[in-house]
Amino acid sequence: MTESYGLMRFLLWASSPGAVYAHAEKTYKIMSTIGSPKVVNSTNTSLTVRISSDRAISRLNCLVRQAQTTVLPTFWGLPPAILREERCIAHGDDCCEYHLRWFDLRQLPWEGRGWR
Repeated sequence: MTESYGLMRFLLWASSPGAVYAHAEKTYKIMSTIGSPKVVNSTNTSLTVRISSDRAISRLNCLVRQAQTTVLPTFWGLPPAILREERCIAHGDDCCEYHLRWFDLRQLPWEGRGWR
């Protein structure tokens, strides 16, 4: 995934995972017409997002979105985010709700960042 983003990955490095997740909420419509995300709670290393939709969302769509969301911190050499799914439209809930947690860059040893 790092190679597929090309120069964009250098812009990401100038930011933080939390800032990129927050910006993704604002630019989501550029990438997908299915669903509308809203960050309902956030800290420096976690967030809760709800995705509502007036159209049906398949379970496969949810799983792909979750997989793409968890790898974002790897751009900074961090481990993937931990995602806990609370609700899912594909299971009959009114929205999809995810709780994400990731490591803080300042709290990892140098080896944990992929730098030697």
